[in-house]
This record gives sequence, C-alpha cells and structure tokens, in this order.
Amino acid sequence: YRFPGQFHLTLHHQTAAPLTTLYVLPGALQLLVENVIKHNEVSQAASLPIEVYINDDVLTVANTIQPKAYRHESLGLGLKHLSDFYTLRWNKQLSIRQEQGIFSVTLPLIQSAA
Repeated sequence: YRFPGQFHLTLHHQTAAPLTTLYVLPGALQLLVENVIKHNEVSQAASLPIEVYINDDVLTVANTIQPKAYRHESLGLGLKHLSDFYTLRWNKQLSIRQEQGIFSVTLPLIQSAA
C-alpha cells in the first residue's frame, strides 16, 4: 500500500532439495527486504528491483543500489545481529557484498531432517 508498483520482487531457485525442507532464521528474510527499503531511494520514476536467489545451501537477497538523497545515520545493527546469530547458533557465516552497483546478503540455508 505504501509503495504501489515501486518494488519488483523476483524469486529464482535452483536446488535439488524440496523448498519445504529449507529454512532461514524466522524474520531474517523480512529484515533483509526492510534493509533494502531503508537504504534505497524509491520513486515513481525509479522502481527498485529486489532479487531473491535460492541455491542448494544459500539464500541471497540482492538489489541495485539507489542511494537516498538524504541519508540518515545507520548503526548497522540489523545485519550484525543476524550475522552473530548464525555464527552462534549454526557456526555459519553471512556474506555481505557491495560491488558493481549491487548490494547483496547471502544467508546459509538450514536443511530440515524431514
């Protein structure tokens, strides 16, 4: 309702495992999408594509960087806390990258035993 037609979310997946057996930390995907909205300019003239990739053992959220004209100070705690939790709980690392105008965060997928 807030940004009609200004975001384009696309899901790509290539995995041998059924998607119903792959998990991320609850709330992690929401945090990553909110992070995209928080740090990027969105307007009627420039929609913001958000790509979600699921591969065999990782989930990646990527977006083109469209910096806001007015940037507020960010403490960077959301991604830090998410990274710390993955390290403590599963001894797995996040990958945070910014290159060639693309920002991406890759989370390890947790596979259920089912």
